Amino acid sequence: MKYKKMVLTFLIMFLLMGCDNSTTGELEKNLSKDIDVADTEDAKLVCRMDFDRREDGYVIGSKYYVFADSKDNVKKVISREVYNSYEKDILDSFEQAADEENTAASQYGGYEYNISRKDNKLTVDVTIDYAAFDLDKFITDNATDGSSSIDTSLTLSNFESRYITLGAVCEKK
Repeated sequence: MKYKKMVLTFLIMFLLMGCDNSTTGELEKNLSKDIDVADTEDAKLVCRMDFDRREDGYVIGSKYYVFADSKDNVKKVISREVYNSYEKDILDSFEQAADEENTAASQYGGYEYNISRKDNKLTVDVTIDYAAFDLDKFITDNATDGSSSIDTSLTLSNFESRYITLGAVCEKK
């Protein structure tokens, strides 16, 4: 009799909670701590950010690997952003925005991106090779008032400062 009550209790809990947490479970926060990208051992700077917007139905984790030469001039950035939501419409919106933004940026060369989606996670991988990226054209196309307000200093300290201003935690290697 004791076991029947326990089994009945688990069965009721199972039915109420469901067997799959992809639509009812808790969103994972601090996604950036689990982000790992291959071939980033030589990065001189690694920055990570997390946006906990569970009240709005999503969380975002990002990690940025910055590669620089011996004079700390940035040569390449590899980034991964992970969007986690149980709402399909939210992931659809993030996917559309990421695709539009990255498609636009790829016209400047040296810019590769990949968007993948599995279950309740959208992953956006971006690699920018600044040796092949047309920074002058990017500045011309994106200057809002006819003047160049875009900082073109591609130094490690400048990148670190920008990421920290956005809320990232950075570690120099």
